[in-house]
Amino acid sequence: MGKTEYDSLVAEGRYFAQDNQLSWHVPINDDGDVPKQFRWNLSRVISAPTPPVFWLSTARVPSSAERALKTIYSSRQYTIPSKLWLTDEWWDLYKAIALHTLLVRKNKLPHVSVNILKIIRILGVCCFPHTPWEVSSEDTRKAYNVSLLIGASGKTALNMEMVIRLFLDGMHLTDARPLSQYCQPFQEYRAQQGKVDARRKSERTFRHTDLVRKNLSDRKSADRLPDKQAFWELVDIIFTEQPRTFSDFIRFRVIQLCILTGLRIGEIVSLPADCLRKRTYSTKDGEPAEAEHGITTSLTLRYFSEKNVTQFSKSSLILTENTQHVPPMFSDIVEEIVESTLLATSAMRVRLEQQTTQKCLFPELHHNKFVPSYEAYTRVTGSITITNCGVPPGMIEEYREEYNPSLLDKIYQFQVREIEHNDQKLSSNIRRFHHLWKNNVGAYTRGGRKISGRLGWKGIYFKVSQIEAFLNEFRPNKRPDVAPVKLQNGQFHFPHQNLFLVPTHAVSEGRHGNVTNSNLYYSVSKASTQDVMRMLDGSSKDSIFARYRPQIAENLFLRTHSIRHLQNTELMRLNVADTVVSKRFRKDVRHATAYDHRSLLEDLKNIAIDDEFASLLSERGQTIYKMVKTGKLSGSIVDEFRQIEMSEGTKVAVQYIQSEADGFHVTPYGLCLNAFTIETCPKHLECFNNCKHLARTNVQSEEDNLKKLRSRLAEWIGVIENQPIQNRPFGWKNQLDHTRDRLDAVDKALATKPGLRVFPDGHDRYEGHCGSKPTILDT
Repeated sequence: MGKTEYDSLVAEGRYFAQDNQLSWHVPINDDGDVPKQFRWNLSRVISAPTPPVFWLSTARVPSSAERALKTIYSSRQYTIPSKLWLTDEWWDLYKAIALHTLLVRKNKLPHVSVNILKIIRILGVCCFPHTPWEVSSEDTRKAYNVSLLIGASGKTALNMEMVIRLFLDGMHLTDARPLSQYCQPFQEYRAQQGKVDARRKSERTFRHTDLVRKNLSDRKSADRLPDKQAFWELVDIIFTEQPRTFSDFIRFRVIQLCILTGLRIGEIVSLPADCLRKRTYSTKDGEPAEAEHGITTSLTLRYFSEKNVTQFSKSSLILTENTQHVPPMFSDIVEEIVESTLLATSAMRVRLEQQTTQKCLFPELHHNKFVPSYEAYTRVTGSITITNCGVPPGMIEEYREEYNPSLLDKIYQFQVREIEHNDQKLSSNIRRFHHLWKNNVGAYTRGGRKISGRLGWKGIYFKVSQIEAFLNEFRPNKRPDVAPVKLQNGQFHFPHQNLFLVPTHAVSEGRHGNVTNSNLYYSVSKASTQDVMRMLDGSSKDSIFARYRPQIAENLFLRTHSIRHLQNTELMRLNVADTVVSKRFRKDVRHATAYDHRSLLEDLKNIAIDDEFASLLSERGQTIYKMVKTGKLSGSIVDEFRQIEMSEGTKVAVQYIQSEADGFHVTPYGLCLNAFTIETCPKHLECFNNCKHLARTNVQSEEDNLKKLRSRLAEWIGVIENQPIQNRPFGWKNQLDHTRDRLDAVDKALATKPGLRVFPDGHDRYEGHCGSKPTILDT
């Protein structure tokens, strides 16, 4: 069956390739890579929004896999393959699976590229010289152990097992099956397998958010919430700092909307330019609704929702339009964000629309026109600095206050006047830039006469058609983004209709205080999710944290999706109905549980107590009663409560709970003003350790216990101090300091009058035992 099923899958791949105008014959060079002119644009196959663009560009294993393969093959004396890329049979399978997963299984491109295609390359090389249908159990185990040595998380090994199970076994591509059972580690790699098992367990249980919480402050899956310091530092940056580049201006507004709306990062970056919708409401008499205590106006946000069941058609990605109401408290700032972004990107949007309709790079210029060298330099590189003396800092700072494009024209025209009327020299970068295209773009006079010999840069002009030809041939990665995406109604949505637009690869931006002249720069693209996510990793040297908070950037990292978890949890914490929350974020109420990170205490607050019993219980008593009734507590007190409830009724049982939940608890050193009937004292009655709950009484045994304790502590200090230093035990300094602290605390207890707290400003030793890390929702 293996060869037959293999041929069938490859035949299907050939059909899909022809249907999508792709050449099935994709050559591989001597390095295992596909020449650029033969690469498949997988993003275009399913009309996926770009950036990023995913290419079928190599048959070679990654460098990390190459190192792992050589390590294992050398240690076990296997023959290392002569070529570390796929053979013809495996290459055909690789292409067929790429198209099958995208067009039949409807998998997303990042998943296909990273979790499937990369694994097939590793598997194919490890199975050399066997064809796909000849893969054996030994080949499988070799490939799995190679994947074990790639990365520290175990993700690659999990993907290897998944690919073998789904494709080789699931599609009956091999003669010997099942092969996934042979995904077992060699003896020397048992430790790496432990990481794989731990990751598998984590991935299978992370949605089980209703796990055991030992403390009232414990939250469900708290690691899904944003890091507290990273979140508040980010809020401080994006709402108070002035963006230093145009790209930062766009990134700040993308993240601001993520926080205010709770939408996914992909839904924010793909917002249409006309995303705001205002609705007005009136009474039946035509009066504003607020006259009858209603809402007169509301603001809604139009966006394209992700994870929609109608997202895919037969062969392309479909955008599904949706709307979300903006809370009145955020409506003004959301409007300001959208309006300021529309203003800043207005010139870029006009140019990108013209490029889309006219299909040229410089639609505002005739193809036979000659432009000055400094104008050509700005249009091609985006750099606004065209003179040797640069731009006055005041003009740059004025532009960065609002990123108003009209100020870019002011800056540019100021330099043009300096060049034409004040004999200002051109920037030396213009001359260096000309060397990049001098063999393809000729130098001309203003009248169009070609210049040879020495060049006087102020009189040099370049022909627009030659510049376009050079850019199309040698700068394909900087082409404007003009590819449309299909909407659910059959119409097309073009990139210039997006709200967030950015200059493409404007490398001069930010260097030496430079800015991008987005009014003239020819290359414009949509904002990308990958760029925003990369900016929130403090370990990256060009991240937002690294540039705006360099002292602490290494410790800051934030996942954009954690912001969505935060807003969901906050709404649930404030008792907003899950049906309302689901309307705001998803279509099914059942999915809301994965975003519920309320603490045990917050869960208990949602449990209602009969008014008859609520009046009998204090706040602490109500909490304990709720925990008992919901089965979150067990022990002798709970058993006693159950017995009393059965024999004498609920009211008497509630009174019993109240008496056990509150009150004064006698300790050997005084009275504890905190209840610890639910859990034992975390400090084991070390009340004299500066615990604020300790109060003195006039009981003589209490005084005697404190004096005995003081005597023992003083005796121990004397034992240490009387010993020669060289004979003192290891760690004697820490022991001595610890004992002196305790002795001082006991002296304070002895000096306190009965009825008063010993340490009124001390620590809360009872609460301090919580093992869970405080989250952003905890104060």
